[in-house]
Amino acid sequence: KAELRRIPWEQRREEKYDAEELLIYWPSADVAEEIESEGDKTGIWITPETATDPVKLFYNATVKTKEQWKYPANSRVIDLEQLILRIGLSESLAGKEKRWGDRYSFKLQEIVAHEVVRVYETQHGRRKKCLVLDCDGVLWGGIISEDGLDGLCLSETGAGRIYQEFQKLVKRLNQHGIILALCSKNDAEDVKKVFGSHTAMKLQEEDIAAWSVNWQPKSQQMAQLSEKLQIDMRDMVLVDDSLWELEEVSSHYPQVAGVLFNPENGERQIYEKLAEHFLLKSEDQNQQNYLRVQTYTDNVKRETLRQSAISYDDFLEKLQTKVEMRSVIASDFP
Repeated sequence: KAELRRIPWEQRREEKYDAEELLIYWPSADVAEEIESEGDKTGIWITPETATDPVKLFYNATVKTKEQWKYPANSRVIDLEQLILRIGLSESLAGKEKRWGDRYSFKLQEIVAHEVVRVYETQHGRRKKCLVLDCDGVLWGGIISEDGLDGLCLSETGAGRIYQEFQKLVKRLNQHGIILALCSKNDAEDVKKVFGSHTAMKLQEEDIAAWSVNWQPKSQQMAQLSEKLQIDMRDMVLVDDSLWELEEVSSHYPQVAGVLFNPENGERQIYEKLAEHFLLKSEDQNQQNYLRVQTYTDNVKRETLRQSAISYDDFLEKLQTKVEMRSVIASDFP
């Protein structure tokens, strides 16, 4: 639970705040002065927009850019102009809200509030970890068991483009440390054939940490994935093209977030719905996060191997574990 209070800038300067309190700064156009006066106090900063400031019409390219503003260390920055682009300038400016002295519409203020919550939860480690994907109607158009490999809608252009673009986005999320899993009512061999043979596929088998491809109810499949990956249900997001399937999972596991994949609504809306559950940090895209995702994949393989072993000793032998003993070298330090 978070309590939001609106405090005038002058009052904020004078009062002292507990270091443990979450501070959200929404500065005016004089952002440089306000950042400097705050010193090294960290918090969540909402960047001032320039599009609604009429004086900016008289400036040229010499206006100081956001990249040049030095926010306090460890602060998170929310780009207000990006949020305005989502709904358009006319929807962002205050209408009847002006009577309360507000510059922005309640609609934009609500979007900003949602963004603050996302940033706060990311800072405190409460973001989603696992993206679970349906296959037919999500990773490709059509039904593999009925249309066959050549009948699927998946390509760089035309109607199949939205599916390929979605795969590209999912692959980038994976590179930022988001774990990928499949949950599909299908024959596993058919799905593997698409991953292995369709030339327009951007996702590969090795990108998927765990598979649950069978004809069981998807609520059961989600439970299997949670157990395989050792990930809590509340850390999982399911993307499916069937509202019925999403509601079936939600009726059993309401903590699982669901996103409806509907190409008719356009890819932008799908991305925005997905972005409500994941918030990336630029520093996430590194070798450490790749290894973390790989660990989940290896754990699933290890458990599958354990179940197939006739004894514990047989399992240990099949692992083919190797131990390297040597002196510490410089590359070990990080």
